[in-house]
Amino acid sequence: GLGGHEPLPCANALDFEQRGNDDVQTRLWKELNTAPCPNPECGIYIERYVTNEDHCLHMICPNCKFHWCWACRQRFKVGGTDANHDNYYKCRNLQSGSVDEQVLKRERILRESKMYQFYKRKYDECEDDIVNLKLLRSQLKDAIRESKELKEKDYDFLLEAVENLIIATNRKKVLNPVAFYSAADGKKKLFEFQLKLMEERYDKLLDMIVSKTAGKIAKNGASHRQAVLLAMQQQQQQATSSRKPPSLFSKKIMAIKQYIKSKNPTSTAPTAAATATPPSISTNTVAMRKLDYYIENKKRIVEAANSVREFFEKLFQTVRDGNLVTILEKPDPNNKTWSQLL
Repeated sequence: GLGGHEPLPCANALDFEQRGNDDVQTRLWKELNTAPCPNPECGIYIERYVTNEDHCLHMICPNCKFHWCWACRQRFKVGGTDANHDNYYKCRNLQSGSVDEQVLKRERILRESKMYQFYKRKYDECEDDIVNLKLLRSQLKDAIRESKELKEKDYDFLLEAVENLIIATNRKKVLNPVAFYSAADGKKKLFEFQLKLMEERYDKLLDMIVSKTAGKIAKNGASHRQAVLLAMQQQQQQATSSRKPPSLFSKKIMAIKQYIKSKNPTSTAPTAAATATPPSISTNTVAMRKLDYYIENKKRIVEAANSVREFFEKLFQTVRDGNLVTILEKPDPNNKTWSQLL
């Protein structure tokens, strides 16, 4: 589960966790990627496979040859006096709201699903960060013990700074599902602004602790934060294989695709290679700074650590008191500010 999830209510924490279950994700995939042919004399289910290059809305049923629009689920006609679409990529019916409730439901599910994936990814990144900050702390302790220049207590400020990062990451982790369930009211914009300030202070301290965090590091395809925080995982990486087995969710999606294909042999779907889990990324990329650097920058590190601790404590308390965000039972369909953070 989400473990310690305060200030997020238990019901929200459980809902957030269950949204990631394979069964839920399978239902969502089917809802968003398959649809019955709108021809009342046909009705077979068809999968729409969209690539980054092709977002065409024009569908042709392989069974009855009915031309229809994926967006509005109505007859598709471009050109002529009876045209009801301007082109193959925009739907005037959807834009004007001239669609039935099923289409509106699909659009709500799509927006909510994208928002969930955004905050879930940030939540998972925090969990990875916590694991690797603890590895960093362990590596620093080993280096301090081996150092003969200063006493171990002279580095207490450094270990305290890393501890502040761990505590801050735990709190930042919970604030992501809080943002997912927050109401799109006047407080939401201020809450998002505070989250941005939180990231800035957090990254400033992190940059002082871990080497080469100032630039956009992307070794071996790893993201900036992965490259920074996963540097100490060589012990865990040795036993892993180069390719992970498909998850239960992936197997269910493939089963649905096979079912659709069996009912519709001419339907095209992504190959197994396209849906397979990518190879694991080696994360032995970035090392901690030299101990001399920490001593020389002790004052800056202490100030940054205190700033992170005080800011996170105040932010967390304000959210807990309900003064910065209104937490709803379900995500607010009008919540769109998250997309500005992409």
